[in-house]
Amino acid sequence: MSDEVIQLPNIPAEYHYIQRLACEKCGQSVEGNRLGSSPSPDGRMHDTWDVTCTGCGATKRIVLSVPPMDIFKMLGLNKPQ
Repeated sequence: MSDEVIQLPNIPAEYHYIQRLACEKCGQSVEGNRLGSSPSPDGRMHDTWDVTCTGCGATKRIVLSVPPMDIFKMLGLNKPQ
């Protein structure tokens, strides 16, 4: 498995990306397994995924880079000054 980093605009785009991903070998759909997250030097979060083809069983590891979660924005609150 090789690692590649793909930058995405937000967390919902991450799940959409996995849902639309197709196997590079046979073109069938894949199933994703999120392994975890780690901060990157640029302040983004790197989420590591293992994806497995539902057709031929090929596997690949990808890293999806998303902005860090803003809990205040998610809750519709202003950040304290």
